[in-house]
Amino acid sequence: MTDVGRKRDHNEDSYLCSDELQLYAVADGMGGHLGGERASRMAVEILEREMATRLSPGARDMLSDALDANAGGDESILVRHFAALAAAEG
Repeated sequence: MTDVGRKRDHNEDSYLCSDELQLYAVADGMGGHLGGERASRMAVEILEREMATRLSPGARDMLSDALDANAGGDESILVRHFAALAAAEG
């Protein structure tokens, strides 16, 4: 048995869908807490900004290639791509 909790009149959660970065996130707004909506919005904004700043265009391409390669289920290719990405980013 589960408890659905209190129902609120508005949703304080925020989400990020960035196809460019291939980054998707949800931040819980902590409904009922002071500033919960603002905090969740800031969390996804900061995450997106920092990931965009730290991933060079070449690293983004490598990440995209790694994710495409893993779509076929070959995890060894994914591991090699992430190792190369880590080395490239230093």
